[in-house]
Amino acid sequence: MAEEFSFFFGDKLCDNQWHSVLITREKHKLTIHLDKQPTKIVNIKMSKRFETQFILRINIRIYVGGTWKKTNERGKTKIVKNFVGCLSDVLFNAVHLISDARQKKKGYTTQGAISYTCPAREYKPIGFLNERAFLKVPSPDRNNVSVQFKFRTYDKNGILMFKDGQKVNVWLYLENGKLKFDCYITGKRVVPLDTDKWMRDTDFNDGEWHSVKASLDPFMMIFQVDSGIPVDADAHTVLLNQDRNLDFENFTHVGGGTYYKGMYGFVGCMKDLRVNGAKINASALPKEITAVNVELGKCSLQSHCHPSSCQYKSSCEQLSNNFTCHCRRFYSGRYCQVPMFKATCQGYKELGMKEDSYCRLDPDGKGPLPEFKVLCNMTKSEDAVTIVNHTTSGRQVNIRDEAYRYSPSARSWVHKLNYGHGDDFKNLRAMIDESDHCRQYVEFNCINTKFLTPRKNDLPGAYWVSDTGVENHYWGGAKLGGVTCACGTTSSCHDKKKMCNCDTGDGVWRQDA
Repeated sequence: MAEEFSFFFGDKLCDNQWHSVLITREKHKLTIHLDKQPTKIVNIKMSKRFETQFILRINIRIYVGGTWKKTNERGKTKIVKNFVGCLSDVLFNAVHLISDARQKKKGYTTQGAISYTCPAREYKPIGFLNERAFLKVPSPDRNNVSVQFKFRTYDKNGILMFKDGQKVNVWLYLENGKLKFDCYITGKRVVPLDTDKWMRDTDFNDGEWHSVKASLDPFMMIFQVDSGIPVDADAHTVLLNQDRNLDFENFTHVGGGTYYKGMYGFVGCMKDLRVNGAKINASALPKEITAVNVELGKCSLQSHCHPSSCQYKSSCEQLSNNFTCHCRRFYSGRYCQVPMFKATCQGYKELGMKEDSYCRLDPDGKGPLPEFKVLCNMTKSEDAVTIVNHTTSGRQVNIRDEAYRYSPSARSWVHKLNYGHGDDFKNLRAMIDESDHCRQYVEFNCINTKFLTPRKNDLPGAYWVSDTGVENHYWGGAKLGGVTCACGTTSSCHDKKKMCNCDTGDGVWRQDA
C-alpha cells in the first residue's frame, strides 16, 4: 500500500506525565499532534490503487502495546520490546479499543499481565549532567556495599557506582552498552559479573529505564538486572584466607568521581535510588550527601542519535552531551557527509584522472543506494564516458539458435539485457539521471529478415522495451517515437523504400546499427 517509513516526533516522554497523541490520515497526508508541540505533517508515497482511499482498510489485526513474539509483524518493525506503562482512551476510527477489550468483546485478545487501572507512582529522578557528576553517599557499614536503582542513558560507557576499600574495590559500570559489576580483591584478581554473558542481546544505553541491584558482603556477591534472575559469584571464597572484614571506606560514590577502564562517570538519570538499603530522597538531599553536577527531580536526558544526524548509514554514538559519527568506508566529515566517490566519471576526470579506469560511483548522493563499480573512459573524448556492461556485452548472439534453444515452438524471440538486480538497477537509473545523455549500442547482422515489416497474423516487427515498460520501434540513430532504423531517417537504406537495411530481403547479409 505504501513504502515503509519511520520518523521521530517526540523526546523526553518518559517523565511520568500523561501525553496525548493524535494521528490522522487523509489520502497520502499523515498529520501527527503530540501534546502542545507544533503539528507534524508527513507525506506518504502511496501505491496508485490506494491513493483514493479515505479509510485505511486493515482486515488482519491491530496490536496495542506490542505484539506476540512469534508474529510476522514483529519482524516488520525495528522496535523489539513491548510497551510498559499506561494507555488510556485509545481510539482507532472511533472504535474504543481498550474499552472493548476490557469488556471482552468478540475478536479481542489480551496477552500478559494487563491491568485496567493506572496507579500513581512516585517519580523523582536524579539527573547526572556530565561525566564529572556524582553523589557521595555516607555508608558507615565498612563490611558491606549494596545499591539498588533504575537508570536510563544513551551513553555506552560510564561508571554507575564505585566503592573503595583497603582490601576490596567494587565498580558497577557500563562498557560498550553492557552492564558489568567488578570486585577487585587487592593482590589477587578481579571477580567480574557481566550481563553480556546472559543478556547478550540487550544494550542498556537505549534510553529506556532499566533496574539494577548489586551487592557484596563477605559471604556473597549478587547482581540482578531488570526482571532477570539474580546472578551470584563466590567472591567470598577468594577472601577465605583473609579475615572477614572488607574494610570499605565510609562513602559510596554513585555516578562519577573516579576513573576506571578508560571511562569516567555515568551521564543520564536515576530514580528509586537506595544505598545500603537506605532510600535517597531525591527531592531534598540530606546535607551529609555531596552532590556534584546533578539535578534533582528532573531528567533532562536528550538523545543526539535518535534521529541520527549521521549520513550514509554511518553509526551514531552519543558521548556525554555530544555525539560522534563512525563513518563507513570512503566517507568522511563531521556527519560522514563527504563521499570519496563521485556521482559520475566526469567528477573523477575533473580531479585530474586521465587513464581509463574502473571507479566507484555514488550517483544518488545522500540517498540509500550503495556505491557501485563502472568503467570510466577518460581518453575517447573531452568528456568522460561511463561504461556499464550487461550480461551479453561484446558477445554476438545467434538469434535463430537462441530462439530455438529457449522456445522452439514460439514464433518470436526475446533477448533480455540484464544490468543487475535490485540496487544495481536503481544505481543505473540514478547514474542516468546525473548524466548529460545516455546511449545503448546494438548491431544487427541479417539476411532475408523482416525487421520492422509486420509479419502474418499481425505479429509486430522488432521492437525494444524501455525500463519503464514502454514499447519502442525506433532504433539507434533514428528519431524518438518513429518506426525506423538510422538509415531510414537519412534515406540511405539499401532499399530506399525500406526503413531498415535488414528489411531488404535480397539474399545478401545486411547490417543495422
